[in-house]
Amino acid sequence: YEIVSRDWSSDVCSSDLGFSRNTELSFLEGAWTVGQEKGLLWPDNPRFGFAHESDTFSQLISDRVKPGYWSEGAIQDLSRFILLKSEEFRISPFLILSLIDVESRYHPQAISSRGAVGLMQLLPATAEEVAVSSGLPWNPALLTNPKVNIDLGLRYMAKLKRQFGSEERALTAYNIGPQALREKLNQGEGFSLDYFNRVKSRMLDYRQKARLSRAQKRVWTKAWL
Repeated sequence: YEIVSRDWSSDVCSSDLGFSRNTELSFLEGAWTVGQEKGLLWPDNPRFGFAHESDTFSQLISDRVKPGYWSEGAIQDLSRFILLKSEEFRISPFLILSLIDVESRYHPQAISSRGAVGLMQLLPATAEEVAVSSGLPWNPALLTNPKVNIDLGLRYMAKLKRQFGSEERALTAYNIGPQALREKLNQGEGFSLDYFNRVKSRMLDYRQKARLSRAQKRVWTKAWL
């Protein structure tokens, strides 16, 4: 996606959602209460310590984000949230990082030329469909909230994986749209693996830089991709 130029140091969220201006994404550091009974809010649970892993992923993210835009606390919170969502959806956290990196380079308010929004570059219509089908509250302004965007993005990715089976097809559908991929498959056409290979390459880079034990890397390798 081509990202529309934005002033990333400006207000990062709509004031009607209760977020203050110029807070270095401090909204990430607070409790996310939207739909907390619907699975959107992860409570503090000793089972999800992730201390060393979270520090490692925080460093991986820090190496890629725009300097000075995310606070250290926000990056740590984002790291922990990604690990929790990886556990929930059984998707490799390296894949989650790679999708965010490839799609938006960690800009919560990124808007593509096609109108896709946020960290995982979701089209509002697609995000609404995912939210409604999951029984979650919907407001298009929520797409600039990193946690909401990631949650909906991973629900969508898990849905595509169920529909298309293979990792190559699921990621291609995420990139060009499931209907476009179905048309290619129905007509017996091949489809480009450029996007799939780009994400895989970014994942390999993250894995190589991650200072984690081989055992932990193997655990995450068992998750799809």
